Amino acid sequence: MARGGLRLPSLALGYEETLCGAVFTEKEPHRQRPMVLALEATTPSLSSLLATRRIALDGELSASLIAERARVNGDVELVRLGGGVSVIAYRLAFTGDDGAPLWLELDKRFDGRHPYAAFTVATGAIRDEVGAVRALCVVRFDARSDLRAHLRSLRLRFVYP
Repeated sequence: MARGGLRLPSLALGYEETLCGAVFTEKEPHRQRPMVLALEATTPSLSSLLATRRIALDGELSASLIAERARVNGDVELVRLGGGVSVIAYRLAFTGDDGAPLWLELDKRFDGRHPYAAFTVATGAIRDEVGAVRALCVVRFDARSDLRAHLRSLRLRFVYP
């Protein structure tokens, strides 16, 4: 808080990201089906991001045979595992086409040796309400076709108390 009781604005961050790839269902584990995840990320402030290492996510998921155009919400978090290894962990809730609550968990693993892969490839699972795996998935951020749009989507804005 500034002198005289004035509150100073803080900076918030936002961006958009699209990940495309494949989903492998429990019923057909050897058959690759398409998956697209379009996300919009927002933080209430940069100080909040630095304190929690979390960014709120909202968006849409299409995963063949599981959910078509399902609304997703959750967060992404930077988790330091030690030994120079970090994980960018996505945790998203959504409702499947069958009406069941589901969770998408994706991880981008960063160890410093393969930075391009760490920021472009995520692996994970879709789980049901008891934690059972309904599908495995691999998604990629296509830097060649999507990087320009991703960078244009980055925005800093002032948030006034």
